[in-house]
Amino acid sequence: METTTKRFKKIEQRKKEQEQIRQSRSDSQLHNVIISEKKIKALDNFKFTQVPLKWKSKDALEKSLTIPMGKDFNSLKTHDKLIQPKVKTITGRAIKPIHHKIV
Repeated sequence: METTTKRFKKIEQRKKEQEQIRQSRSDSQLHNVIISEKKIKALDNFKFTQVPLKWKSKDALEKSLTIPMGKDFNSLKTHDKLIQPKVKTITGRAIKPIHHKIV
């Protein structure tokens, strides 16, 4: 008799644990929806750990990333300015190192 009561207690305990896990999930309120909570390690390479020097906050960085740069959204002149490289180099020539005074 004792073994059956122990079994029932274990089953009840498992049910309680599963219910707590269900409540803690982000998709607990959504019916017929399962949101995967697995972490994809390959995507960690594309996430920012720190905000680059040009921007002072995360919001400013995200705002600059949302600005469209394509020809469809900007005039041809503006598009050329947006995609123009900051430093122009000539093929085959040595690039001088940057001095610490400039930076």
